[in-house]
Amino acid sequence: MERASYSVIKELLLSYYWRGCRDYGFAGWLPEQVCAWAYGEFEGSYDLPIENLMLEVASFVLAGGWYSGQAGYHKEEIARILSAMNLNDQLKELPQEEAEEFASDLRVLNLI
Repeated sequence: MERASYSVIKELLLSYYWRGCRDYGFAGWLPEQVCAWAYGEFEGSYDLPIENLMLEVASFVLAGGWYSGQAGYHKEEIARILSAMNLNDQLKELPQEEAEEFASDLRVLNLI
């Protein structure tokens, strides 16, 4: 199976968030609930650590500073995944542009 790119993971997560807002937001769900639902839709979707890391980073950004419980969860997952891998080796396996974007996001978010 082909690795999902960072841009595809972000696009899919945002697509699910939009669908959650459409389907559940008008039914009374809070944005935090929609965000959690969108993330939950990806449970078990990715096998590669780099894909799971990308999903956690995208989810961390989506939670922003608005949902501290969710942001904290994603930050812990990011730390757990990072501790089990050599990030530099993983980044070398990505296309240069994707690796630069992902590494930049990690730095901007103070995750590395």
